[in-house]
Amino acid sequence: MPATTPPCPPADRSDRPLAAPADPPGRRVLERSFASVEAGALWDGVRAESDAVLRAGGVFVLLARGAAAVGDPALLAPAEVQRRARLRRRRDGEQLVLGRTLIHRLVAPAGADGPCSLEYGAHGKPFLRGAAEFNLSHSGAVVACALCARGPVGIDVEAFEHLREIDELLPRILHPRERQALDAAPAAQRRALFERCWTRKEAVVKFLGAGLVQDLCAIDVQPADEQPGLEAPAHVQLADLDARACTITGAVAMPAGTRLLAVRLLDLAHA
Repeated sequence: MPATTPPCPPADRSDRPLAAPADPPGRRVLERSFASVEAGALWDGVRAESDAVLRAGGVFVLLARGAAAVGDPALLAPAEVQRRARLRRRRDGEQLVLGRTLIHRLVAPAGADGPCSLEYGAHGKPFLRGAAEFNLSHSGAVVACALCARGPVGIDVEAFEHLREIDELLPRILHPRERQALDAAPAAQRRALFERCWTRKEAVVKFLGAGLVQDLCAIDVQPADEQPGLEAPAHVQLADLDARACTITGAVAMPAGTRLLAVRLLDLAHA
């Protein structure tokens, strides 16, 4: 089996909408089988592309699906080891380990040893002093990490595994203009529009680091627009993730004027 990975493709800088249904720019799939690729070489390739995107002033996103095999428990801080022991579901523990592995491999200084010294904002958003801004999200079998060197970043991915009916959630989540857009949409599109609103709002809240104190109904994420730029509650650029291969819905919130230059999928679900 080969012991090194081929170079990752360069970041896509197309101006076409990221949510286009066919051949979406910015989403070239990075697929490696952990069974056939040495883990260190895999991470070196991902890190090289991530660093190049950050130097270009863009946002880099890695979606890791079924990738528990490349998570490293040695990267958990003592408090996180205890937290992992308290988790009832095995998948929750795997997501915790993989999330810390992504931070170590993509955010921490290259070659750093041991757990990262994470710090936390007023509402619990983690950051690593002196490093690029980052944000994590996980749902289903996917753990996602977004990085930005220009300012805050927020990401949300949702499998919506247990969401059945949406009507009772609408008054608690949607801005009046979003509700109008949903009501005007064909019945077959209402669910997708709701999921777009949900993930965009969560990404904005995580961009702000506001936690649960933010009133979701006060945020209009303009679901009819492909890549809206918001002026309130902050100047934020939104982009949807074309993550249908992972059966999730996702969105990224980043500083106004920033481009989402690369979305990569590390898919070990069938390795």
